[in-house]
Amino acid sequence: MTRPTDHPRSASRLRRLRGWAAPAVLAVALSACAAPNASSSGSSSSPKAWQQVAADARGQSVALWMWGGDPQGNRYVDTVLAPAAAKLGVTLRRVPVADTRDALNRVLAERQAGTTDGSVDLVWVNGDNFATGAQAGAWLCGWAQDLPNMKYTNPDDPLLTRDFGTPVRGCEAPWHKAQFSLVYNSAT
Repeated sequence: MTRPTDHPRSASRLRRLRGWAAPAVLAVALSACAAPNASSSGSSSSPKAWQQVAADARGQSVALWMWGGDPQGNRYVDTVLAPAAAKLGVTLRRVPVADTRDALNRVLAERQAGTTDGSVDLVWVNGDNFATGAQAGAWLCGWAQDLPNMKYTNPDDPLLTRDFGTPVRGCEAPWHKAQFSLVYNSAT
């Protein structure tokens, strides 16, 4: 298996990704800093100007809960996203979990206990965990379309509008897409 930066075009994509990753982390982090109540899972009340979001983020600390078993993804968060967020005045702390369900269970337990400023700010989530959180009204929604770089995505792309069949409804933003390349020697 090759790393994304092993291909020349992938290296330039990675450089472009670095340019928007920190602001995206900031927006997601600010949107997710408090465990939302059921009424906030429909849409955002009033989108702030991006400059205000960035200003509000300064001095904040964000706990990103994500699967700890992906060394490349963990390294990317630690060596690219965290330093980029730090330049903008935000501390990004990766919280490795054995299973994303651990983060979801923490969110659900804190919501049930009435905690409004929980320990999970941001979750790398997909599939059944996203669906479970959506069904429980655990996700803050209606913010993803306000991210500045969402203009570079296709709003009708089913990979962005649904997560394993569950409608996203602005409750999550794309992290990355997996790609597969097959290289072969046609002579052999």
